[in-house]
Amino acid sequence: RVLKYDRHLYLFFGAEFYSPIRKLLEKHGFQVHPFPLIWDKGSGSYPSQQTSYVHSYEPFLWCCKGKRLLNGTPRDIFAIKRVPSETKIHPTEKPAELMRDLIKYSSLAGEVVLDPFAGSGVVVVAAKECLRQGIGIELDKVYYNSICERLKETI
Repeated sequence: RVLKYDRHLYLFFGAEFYSPIRKLLEKHGFQVHPFPLIWDKGSGSYPSQQTSYVHSYEPFLWCCKGKRLLNGTPRDIFAIKRVPSETKIHPTEKPAELMRDLIKYSSLAGEVVLDPFAGSGVVVVAAKECLRQGIGIELDKVYYNSICERLKETI
């Protein structure tokens, strides 16, 4: 409802939810890239020793309302190491490098980048570093306060 026409949306998700998420996005007028993009984390997490494959990537969708083109020709696999657990602010924190790449491919200097689930605030910081206006929404007071501290350190 708040995404402007001819703008992009990125949505990280668990692979098991691909079909229902895609259907929901299309129902609401988004054009969804036919295949998920992949964040190759460079190392895996171990949900259960020797009972499952190691999770070393995370899929995400690239969607658009309208026909805005990308700024450049990115590959569909982003090989960027995960945020080390000892420096994470939020459990699902994404690396700033990944967020900067996506912001640069999908927006221009001065435009607004919205993160409705700000978590660690990394998208807002990356937007500022890319000369965009970053807006983050976070309901959890602990994470909100951490974001405020992070923003103080980067301004």
